[in-house]
This record gives sequence, C-alpha cells and structure tokens, in this order.
Amino acid sequence: MKFKYDRSTGDFVRTTLVDTARTVIEDKGRVRGWVDRRLGDSFPEEVVEKVMRLGLECVEEGPEKRPDMSRVAGKFSKLFVQSENWFKKFKLPTEISVSLVPR
Repeated sequence: MKFKYDRSTGDFVRTTLVDTARTVIEDKGRVRGWVDRRLGDSFPEEVVEKVMRLGLECVEEGPEKRPDMSRVAGKFSKLFVQSENWFKKFKLPTEISVSLVPR
C-alpha cells in the first residue's frame, strides 16, 4: 500500500497493488507498460492480462466471489500452455554467423 498526495483535494489517497492492477486491466493497452521493463517484448501480453484478471478474482473481498482453487489451477495450466506456444513461435536466427577469432 502506498499513499499519493492529491493536489486537488490536499489529501493523501491510499493506493494498493490491487487497485493499480484493476486500473491497468480497465485501461486496455496499459498492461505492457505495467510489467517490468527489463522484459521488453519478451512476454505474451494477452496471457499476462488473463493472469492479472485471475489474480484479481482471487483477491475479491467476498469469499463467495473468489474462484475455487481447482478452477484457478486449471486456468493457470491453460495459460502456461498458451505462453509456451507463444514462446515456441520465436526462434533464434540461423542465417547469421559470429566470429570470435581475430582477422
């Protein structure tokens, strides 16, 4: 949790990671900017968004709104397969050569 100063009201506003994640999910296209920059484009954005949505379901205030753990495990398994398939699309270039010997 962190507090941000709101200049318009002069008050401090409480912000949590969950609040921030919800805002990111609501604003389409902001997921990429929220993920660690060191990853660059090395992740499937649609899978990350689905994982975030699932995580947000798991932290709902009312226990009756939270998903059953067997459903969570099943969804994570599917998302893992999706990310694996995304990764397999990328291959190292084979038509380049690198020489480490002085010429």
